[in-house]
Amino acid sequence: MKEVSYKVCMNEEELVDAIISDNDVIYLEHKLGNKISNIKNTGKIAWGVLIGGVIVAATAIISSKKFGKDKALIDSSIATIPSAGIAIIYIGLPSTISLIQILINAYKKCEGINGAKDIVSKLRNNYYIAEKDREKLTLKKTADEKVKEVKITEIKEIEEK
Repeated sequence: MKEVSYKVCMNEEELVDAIISDNDVIYLEHKLGNKISNIKNTGKIAWGVLIGGVIVAATAIISSKKFGKDKALIDSSIATIPSAGIAIIYIGLPSTISLIQILINAYKKCEGINGAKDIVSKLRNNYYIAEKDREKLTLKKTADEKVKEVKITEIKEIEEK
């Protein structure tokens, strides 16, 4: 029987480490848990718009740190505000800041924006909210099986037979 691995996370960097380590259970402290709950509870269409905007914002922030402080900082601020604005509308300012921090930490550990995007996708797709209370949010890893989406017309056809 496989031993269950778990991690307690107090900040975004620890969360990225837990996802990279592929922990089975992740416990998040209350404030971080609320932010992650907002991120995970977005719909599919909103998720596409949200992640696109936040990736642009995170890339702008990362490039401003690489290329210098004067002109690059102004350019990154101009790029960050509208793209992060979309995310703020969907999930709120604290969750947007948290998502950007997750992307930046994942960028450093996975050496690239695509690796960072994969870490955020793992958080969204490979973990589900098992428990949420006033003190913590518990994420558990999903089984590797895919869940088939069923259309309402398919359900009606089965009932009619």
